[in-house]
Amino acid sequence: MKTPARNSIIISLTMLAILFASAIAARMYYVNNAAPPHQIISYKLNDYVSLREIDETSDIQIASKEYALFTIDEYQHRFGKIDESVLSQNQTCDTKILVLKMSALNKGPQENQTNLCLYSMQQDAWVNGVDLLLYMPLNKAKNANITLQPNEERTVLLPYNMYDFQFGFNDNWIHINENPFELVLKTYPNKVFIALGLPEPTSSFSSETISVEAL
Repeated sequence: MKTPARNSIIISLTMLAILFASAIAARMYYVNNAAPPHQIISYKLNDYVSLREIDETSDIQIASKEYALFTIDEYQHRFGKIDESVLSQNQTCDTKILVLKMSALNKGPQENQTNLCLYSMQQDAWVNGVDLLLYMPLNKAKNANITLQPNEERTVLLPYNMYDFQFGFNDNWIHINENPFELVLKTYPNKVFIALGLPEPTSSFSSETISVEAL
């Protein structure tokens, strides 16, 4: 038979448990409502996207124009020989190089600088960044930054390496051209990306661009 003292302890512990659970629930409610809900903001190929989505002080707009996937041989035939030190990194596996043509336009009244190599390329679980060792000779640039005068627009080529082992050596790699890609500009607090659709055939890709150094 339970004693009154024992009953009192059980009631007290039960009340503490209820208060503790209520406090946790109240805290979760506060946190969930204090932070704005995560949003997904998408754009399309050739849309001009304000970098104020990423940097509130930027007056630059960017647009992804076209892209294609190249084998190493196709890349070198189109864009010139790859440096041996870079090429040696790609000789142990099957490699493709995704080349994206991107434009940057300064809509502000003052000179603006940006780095177009900050954005990631994604297809399903695969994500990779720009290969700077390919970017600089490809664009005849000394670094990744470009400076734009008011109303000035420049076009650059962004190269992304893709390796077969990153796709599990399965049909995803064999049919890589049949799946769309995304250029991810930002992931937090909102995901901002450009839906690129399917890649162009390499024969249709126009490699004509404005040299970063020439302007």
